[in-house]
Formats: sequence, C-alpha cells, structure tokens
Amino acid sequence: MPLSIFQDVDDSGEPPPPPKHTLQVEALTDRNPLEIRWPNVIRVETVVRPTLVVDWTKVEPLALDPASIPITAELAPAVAGAADLSKVQKIDLEQLPESFRLQRLTFIAARKAFEAMSGHFTGARDLLVMQLIRLVEQFFSSDRLVIPSLYHQEPLRRRILLALSLDRITAHLLRFVTEQNAERVEPVFDQEFPIGSTRQMRPWYTTKPCHPTVRSQINWMVADSAWEQHVANLLETSPLVDAYAKNDHLGFQVYYLWQGTRRRYIPDFLIRLTNGKTLVLEIKGVDSEQNRAKLGAMRAWVEGVNSKGGFGVWASDVAYEMAKIQDILVAHGLSELSALADRLRRSDDPIDSISLKLISLLEDSGRLTLGDAVDASKELGQSDSDALAAVGRLLGSAVNLRRFHVEYSNDGSRVLSDDELLTKIRALRPSSDEFVRWASRVEVVWARDPEQAKT
Repeated sequence: MPLSIFQDVDDSGEPPPPPKHTLQVEALTDRNPLEIRWPNVIRVETVVRPTLVVDWTKVEPLALDPASIPITAELAPAVAGAADLSKVQKIDLEQLPESFRLQRLTFIAARKAFEAMSGHFTGARDLLVMQLIRLVEQFFSSDRLVIPSLYHQEPLRRRILLALSLDRITAHLLRFVTEQNAERVEPVFDQEFPIGSTRQMRPWYTTKPCHPTVRSQINWMVADSAWEQHVANLLETSPLVDAYAKNDHLGFQVYYLWQGTRRRYIPDFLIRLTNGKTLVLEIKGVDSEQNRAKLGAMRAWVEGVNSKGGFGVWASDVAYEMAKIQDILVAHGLSELSALADRLRRSDDPIDSISLKLISLLEDSGRLTLGDAVDASKELGQSDSDALAAVGRLLGSAVNLRRFHVEYSNDGSRVLSDDELLTKIRALRPSSDEFVRWASRVEVVWARDPEQAKT
C-alpha cells in the first residue's frame, strides 16, 4: 500500500509565540535577618482544665495587727537562772531584708497553700502551683490585706509582717478559693515538622508577573492581582514593617471545617512588624460564609499560639477595601507608647500634655527621671504635682508600663520598689525643694525587653 507524505512548504503562516520568561523564586540566604518563622499547627483543640478562682468581692479583709506580731527580740545569757540584762543583744528583723523579699514570701505562701490543697485538686500539680502563685500575688497587692499602722506600711516592715503571718494569710485565702472547669484553646503541633520558616522554602519557577523585593527573604513577589501588588508596595515602604512574605509555596496554612470536610486556608501575607508582632493578613474583596469560617479558624489559631507562648505575639486581620490596609498596619504596628501618644494628642487635659512630652523622651532615649518630669511640667507652665500625676498616668495606663524599671540611686546601686517610691512621695511635699532634689535621682527606665531596662 503506497505511503504518501504531505509536506507543507508554504512559509506564509505566523511563527509560534516565544516561550514566556521564567523566573526562579527562592529564599535568599543573605537575607536571613528577614526570616519569618511560625508553628506548624495541625489542629486547635478546646481543652477543659480545672482552674482556681477567687471572687475578690467576697473575700473578707484580713487585718494584720503589728501589736500582736513582734518584729524584734532581745537575747541575754542566763546567769544562775536569771537573764543578765547587762549583756542584752537586740535582734532586729529589719536588718535581714533579703530574707523578706516579696517574691520569696510569695513562693513560700504558695508552697503552704499547695500542701493544703494538693489532695483535693483534680488537675496537674504544676498547674496547681502556678495558679496558687498568681493568687497569692494578687492577694498581697489587694486591698483585702489590711495593715492599720501607717508606720508598718513601709515596704520592708510590711514584708516582715507578711512573713510572720504567712500561715494565717494562707489559711484565710484558701477559704475563698474554688475550683472551676475552664475552657482553653490549645494548638496541636505537627510532630514531624513543628516549625515552618521562609528560609525552608524550596525554589520554584513561575511565568507570572514578578516584582523584586527588599524587605522579604523571598527574592520575588508573585502578585496574583493588582491589589496584592499594591499591598506589597505598602509593605516595602511602611515604617511599621520589618519584614514580610507573600504566602506562596511557604507551607503556612490553617485547617478549617467547611460543609463537613477538612480544608486548608492559605492567607495572603505574613508580616513581621517593627513592634515584634507577626500579622497574618488576608486580602478579600467580597465576604462570604466560607470566608467567615476561614477567619474563625484563623482567630482560633492565633489565640491558641499566643496562649501557648514561645512564638512571639501573633495577630490576624482581613482587608476588604484597599484604602483600609494602612489603617490595619497602624492598628497592629504602632508601639504601645505610640498608640497612647496618639490618644493623648486628642486630649485637652494639661496633665496629658506633660505625659505626651514624657513619652517623647522615652521613645528618644529610653530613659526618664522624675526630674525630667518636673522640668517638662515647668516648661508647659504646670506644677510639680502635675508632673507626678503625668508619671502616674503612664504607670497606670493600659499601655502596661509595668515594664518600667524604677531606680533610686546616689551611687547607682539602690533599687527602689513601687511601694517605696509611693511612700517617699507621700512623705515629701511634691512642691518642696527637697522633693525636687530627691526626684532628680530617681530614674524610670523603659525598655521593650525587661533585660534591657537593667543596662
């Protein structure tokens, strides 16, 4: 059977299009400081655990009467059965301040409470100890513990009274402790790959439009839409952003249930902010029931990871409008001090003006003296009492400035507790020259890391 071969020799047709340009997307080792790490969570469980609870409104006040608690003693050798009063030696407990450190007393009281409760608590022993320590700390600092004598409210004498009354304090507190079952969200980690990282991303190839990056460990940002490219441009230039990564081939995913099946939710961006928080950002034009299921799973993931600890602070958000992205970055990225400063700028209270100036000093140098507060109040035409009020508002604000490290020093070695600071303020008139001289030697040091406050 003859075989015929047809060959088209006409060259008038269009040539085939050239192949699309292909780029390799990879993690750059020279950008390791921009690495973002996360826990690989396979599910989030709601766990019911026994919890110790105290209704502080029902706790009866406990009065410690110094008259019935001696804090000094006198010893003398016995001669012929009688004390030799010419050789009396006085033992003053105030000379042993290290024995009455509040933290030590807290642990001793918690240990006594643990011994009394260990046979009745249904949870784990370590869980019992941690909760008792927390409750003892709250009781020590509450108004339910009453010391009638102003003299014995001085911090060291107060701690001595606490030390000599620990059995009584423990028994009183335990009368109001109840055990309840409380729900808690806990993450379950992937045992084989517990930690994910941008550094671990395997190289992959794409013909999609790509944009070079500067603040990302991934060399190219592959945008699936113009909106995602707009977000990337903001992240590259925002002063609130330390590093980011488009969640493409990274392996970061959150599992959720939808219509009876287990599905994977892959958010759009991972963003490490300059305040240390990691933000999971989703870009969504239209909301839906399935989207709400995804976001609910994401919120549970964030709650579980934050409660577990060890992975930093996480947050999640979703942008439905392009104009809201900057607001989302500001809401999550401002430092606590900056957020407070933003609120104070809208206040007409002159004391808030002093607080605002003090925040500026803290952000510039990280250190502040009460003398600085007095100078700031005078510069604004306010009194020394207003300066103290401004510092008090910072210490008592929602910014959680317990990270203030308070020092009183002539030689840099004397550390002043909050109680001692308040006692000194009560003893001196804030308008007096003596107070101003004393205040100029008190330093209030703020740092993001408590260890930095010691330097």
